[in-house]
Amino acid sequence: MSNITEEEKQELVIGFIRHVFEEVQTEGWKTRRNEYLQVAGFHFEDDFFRDDMTFQKKMERKNYNLDEVISSFLCRVINNINSVWFLAWISELRPDLNIKEAREQWNDQWDRWAWKTLNEFLYIEKSWHTEIVNYELVKEVLGLNIDLK
Repeated sequence: MSNITEEEKQELVIGFIRHVFEEVQTEGWKTRRNEYLQVAGFHFEDDFFRDDMTFQKKMERKNYNLDEVISSFLCRVINNINSVWFLAWISELRPDLNIKEAREQWNDQWDRWAWKTLNEFLYIEKSWHTEIVNYELVKEVLGLNIDLK
């Protein structure tokens, strides 16, 4: 979008990823997210995530395989419900972008932009059949790139 520089776009994506990561640390994150979206005036469809599934619980279920939890849980939460959470979050930080108004006029430019922006950041490759997460970048953003050497 012309109103956002590449640097601003990257800052927004990184901030959102960190925000979601913090939210999924505690049970009730889905309820909090859904309430946030309603208050922000964004329509959403319910998803398949459980409200009591946290990042730590997923780590335990996946035998502490961080890459697996990032791809099967965190990236899916970040990109779920057609990136509406991301749009609501940006709309709160940057009301000057008029995201909500554009969406209310059936203009889906922001929806396409959000989905594309998140996917370009999170994935090295993403198609209908392939998802290759940029694990090192996601770990770096979240401070999870621990070297045990």
